[in-house]
Amino acid sequence: MKEYRLRNYIPISGPATRQPCDGSEAPFRVSLGFSPLWYHDRLGVDFSRRWHTDPQYRYDTLMEMKALLHEKFPSVPNFCPHLENGVDYSCATLDGAYGAMIISAIYGLEVHYFKDNWPSTNTADHLTKEQLMAMDPIDLDSNPAFQELMGQMDYIEGKWGKISGYLNYQGVLNNALRLRGQEIFLDMFDDPDFVHHLFSHIADTMVRTAKRVQERQRASGFEVDLI
Repeated sequence: MKEYRLRNYIPISGPATRQPCDGSEAPFRVSLGFSPLWYHDRLGVDFSRRWHTDPQYRYDTLMEMKALLHEKFPSVPNFCPHLENGVDYSCATLDGAYGAMIISAIYGLEVHYFKDNWPSTNTADHLTKEQLMAMDPIDLDSNPAFQELMGQMDYIEGKWGKISGYLNYQGVLNNALRLRGQEIFLDMFDDPDFVHHLFSHIADTMVRTAKRVQERQRASGFEVDLI
């Protein structure tokens, strides 16, 4: 059986996630990264909705950000420009797209975008227990947010070839908190059957989404198989 090990990974301007180890890692290492505000203040990068949904705009700005990082931190290997056939695949990527909101978007929550921060949802805007209990399994083939994501992957493959990057799906509890709000913690005591149902629904959505995305990435030549 293949042994899987993951390491902490901070995409340029994106929230921390994980990527596979390749065996060359030191026993002790630092994950260095900055929030969108750092890049916005220095380069004027606008992290509004376009950054998360337009792969070309994201590539162009990531190239600017990586050049600045290499200038400021020339000894950090991940910040070194690396071109293959004229393309830096670390910038032609899904990294950072939707911040940590892709599952929230698939569930239909309104995602708010900011010029100098990661996207978020309104913490006061959540679904009722009745709405969540009545929810059918999400049909990804007709889901607007998922189809928008698939469109991005089509563009990346058509323009640059392989579809690199690691989306941040968050955890089951974090996604439940966005869907149900703070009530989820009372539900754990008052209605555990509902919580099991909701967690199962969310986990199923996350796994199916990740499998579809990663299947598409592997077909383009980017090896990924993790969640």
